[in-house]
Amino acid sequence: MIYRLLLLAFLASSCAPKALTYLMEEGVRFQEFQTYRLINTKLERTNLSKEGREIIDVLEAQIRKEMKIRGYEESNLGPDLILRYDIATNQMTESTSNFSPYGPPVTTRTFLESVIIVDLLDARKDKMFFQASYDLKQESKQLKKEYATEDAISEIFYSYPYRAGQKKPDETLSDWKTGRKTIKARRKVEKKEAKKEEKQREKAQ
Repeated sequence: MIYRLLLLAFLASSCAPKALTYLMEEGVRFQEFQTYRLINTKLERTNLSKEGREIIDVLEAQIRKEMKIRGYEESNLGPDLILRYDIATNQMTESTSNFSPYGPPVTTRTFLESVIIVDLLDARKDKMFFQASYDLKQESKQLKKEYATEDAISEIFYSYPYRAGQKKPDETLSDWKTGRKTIKARRKVEKKEAKKEEKQREKAQ
């Protein structure tokens, strides 16, 4: 895991949002890829909470959606690609000093730092040629986790604009401007819904 995360530090796209980091190897024969297998070697659903399984279901569904858009077919028998994903989550604590005579001298907040990592490997060569990560920064004020997960996968795949069996990238699949507008619009709707639900709860109390 440490080796994989260090790889991601080498390249950050100037067009990509700051939360996204990715690495693409040169000289890849994209035209040879038409099928894939989706795996996660570390997560076991039996050890996950109900909420955790729901998030994984959303994540995998979004990955399959993005691959389908690109014309790839899922196959567990001799796939051309291995699509591997991981989720790394750590609880972080941040302290801020208060030099004002009012309030506590130190304010502490606890939040979750979560990163989704997606790898693509050439199955025949058993060699990774693409890797991307997205920093979710899941704090208490963020959107519902399922929306944050969908957005993260969408943004990761903006950095992989290749259709099945095609050598050259398809610019319509890397349209950051349009894609970001769509995501921002969805987030705006989600925030309105959250405020509405909060007001309804306050009235019910």
